[in-house]
Amino acid sequence: MSSKEIKLTNKELKKGKTLLLFDIDGTLTQPREEISKDMIEFLSNIKKNNPNIELASVGGAEFLQAKYQIGKLAPILKLMCTENGVTTYDSNLNLYHSKNIKDYLTEEQIQEMINFGLNYIADLNIPIKRGSFIQFRASTINFSPIGRDCNHEDRDKFVAFNKKNHVLEKFKEEFDKRFEKKYNVSVVIGGQISFDLFPTGWDKRYCLRFFKDFDNIIFFGDKTIPGGNDYQIATCDDITKGIHVNSPDDTKVKVNEIIKELKEVNEK
Repeated sequence: MSSKEIKLTNKELKKGKTLLLFDIDGTLTQPREEISKDMIEFLSNIKKNNPNIELASVGGAEFLQAKYQIGKLAPILKLMCTENGVTTYDSNLNLYHSKNIKDYLTEEQIQEMINFGLNYIADLNIPIKRGSFIQFRASTINFSPIGRDCNHEDRDKFVAFNKKNHVLEKFKEEFDKRFEKKYNVSVVIGGQISFDLFPTGWDKRYCLRFFKDFDNIIFFGDKTIPGGNDYQIATCDDITKGIHVNSPDDTKVKVNEIIKELKEVNEK
């Protein structure tokens, strides 16, 4: 997608308060990496020079991973929404909001889905398997065919293999068939090596309840195609203006474009 193709929704911008809401992996940072000093400086200047703009993040990962990646950015964020916002922290990294998947699914339901995932992974014939194939989080269950213990080299090999063989997509489809309607859960592909399962409604749109006082909410993310964990929030036309990005550098380009568009709206 070129830098000119920034609109996923047709929502028109308004005068007033604007929230720039960012995905993390592939948007603010490289996958699983720390945010760069350059990105921190860029976003700090955006906020400093635009008093009607606030910044926030929303990611699918748990708090410790988000803190590692963008903790240095937290002081200029209104909120850091982790696990799609089901666990959310303020700019001082104090807990702001929290729910738990165990309050919405029974142990029997959870074990049925975990057992299915483990058996499916066991039968997969893929080039690399490591460890931590399933990660139980407060709001999601994360399934990874290669295992989250893989190093960067292993990850890159799996990504290349998955592009040709669609391992994640096929795995997700099997979960959809078996559990989506049965237990009212949703499955979305988030990063490069895994997908998340959570109660329906706990996708990234969950965090929007914290930002009702904004005239514009502009979301930037890289997984905006159907089945990606940015799709629902990026296409939530009645609330957000969704913008697809291809990398952190592309994020800067798209932010500058939207800032220009906002200035034009406010000058009318």
